[in-house]
Amino acid sequence: MFAAILLGFAGDLPACAAADPGERVPVESSAWPWSAIGRVNRGTYDRRGFGHCTGTLIAPDRVVTAAHCVYDRGRRRWLPPSILHFVAGYHRGRFGFHAAATAVRLAPGVGDGPAPLGRDVAVLTLARRAPRSLAPVPVADPAGPAPTALVLAGYRRDRPHVLTADRDCRRRGWVGGAVADGGRLFAHGCAAGVGDSGGPLLIVEANGAGWALFGLHVAVRRADRRGLGLDLRAFARGRWQQPWP
Repeated sequence: MFAAILLGFAGDLPACAAADPGERVPVESSAWPWSAIGRVNRGTYDRRGFGHCTGTLIAPDRVVTAAHCVYDRGRRRWLPPSILHFVAGYHRGRFGFHAAATAVRLAPGVGDGPAPLGRDVAVLTLARRAPRSLAPVPVADPAGPAPTALVLAGYRRDRPHVLTADRDCRRRGWVGGAVADGGRLFAHGCAAGVGDSGGPLLIVEANGAGWALFGLHVAVRRADRRGLGLDLRAFARGRWQQPWP
């Protein structure tokens, strides 16, 4: 099963696959919920650059992203929090909020090696809280139905300084087997590429609550170039033993 998967690492080698280009349009990074989405910049680590991923503010001092974004595959170790920086609402050098990370929390069961795709989630604790004017994005209601319509936003490598989104894509069904260890994976048809890892898969909740975070983009399947998302509601309802911060 793993042979059919190619992870969408940000800052990875050129051979890394991307989903079919699809329709990506710029969004206003200063307007909510886009203002709560930002770049997770991985600073110099032993004089090497690690590129960036995408993350979303889920609490005033918490950001969720993909776990593989904070793992150094070359050295086979987790990156120190001190080199991780979240820049919210980033647009061509301007941004609404910036803070360094002080801690990284991984899903239970993740050890020294890379996280399985079904547990490919990390929560960064920030050194300072976002201002009250910057509202986090809530995780979708665990009791709600699994959505069909999705929106993927991120800082894709072809436009790393502009937040773009596929605003009209679909969930394609659940993915099982060993690759889904520890969580619920689903295929999606959103246009995704390098830099989108950890990017939010957003929905508009049927109860009228507005935008919510249903999942994270974590990978692209080699076989059909479809994206893979991780359902974050499993974490919210305690499947991973602890509630959201």
